[in-house]
Amino acid sequence: MGLAAVVAAIRPTCKFIIAETGITCPLNPFACNVTIPFSEMSEVSLKSAGAGDYIEIRHSGGKVSIPSSFLPCGTLTHLRDALDDYRRQSAATSQGPGPAGSGSGSHAGV
Repeated sequence: MGLAAVVAAIRPTCKFIIAETGITCPLNPFACNVTIPFSEMSEVSLKSAGAGDYIEIRHSGGKVSIPSSFLPCGTLTHLRDALDDYRRQSAATSQGPGPAGSGSGSHAGV
């Protein structure tokens, strides 16, 4: 059995689930999934490193990085934008209602 097969056999399944209240994603390539509520996210940004591009989610418990290699080709920027929209909506909701007509609507299709 090759090294890649051994790693694949012991590595947890990577799942990305965007729910109404947060995202569930792997903490890192070898860790179990964690759930991060949108209300606890302080920043969602696109970063670049020698190994490639990734999304960095800063939250009350630290940070999580989602490498582009974990996602279908071409979806990294779309995911970052969707997460940032949900984070902003959550922050606006937690601050209470604003002036009439100032709602941002929903982010359908994500």
